[in-house]
Amino acid sequence: EITPPMAFIIKGVYYVFPNLSAFDLKLQAAHGLALAEGYLLSVPLYWLLYTGIMITAGSLIMERREFP
Repeated sequence: EITPPMAFIIKGVYYVFPNLSAFDLKLQAAHGLALAEGYLLSVPLYWLLYTGIMITAGSLIMERREFP
C-alpha cells in the first residue's frame, strides 16, 4: 500500500525527471507507424522547456554561492 507521503514523493519525482520515452521513436519506425500531428514539434518544445527550467533553477541556486 502506498502511503500519502510516499505518493507525494513519487509524484514529485515524476515531475522533476524528464520523460525520456517521449524521444524514443524506435517502435514507430520499426512498425511504420505514423506520428501524431504536432509530435515532432511538441518533443523539441518539451526539451527546450525542461532544459530552460533546469538551467534557470541551477543559475538561481549557484547565484547565492560564494566561490573563493
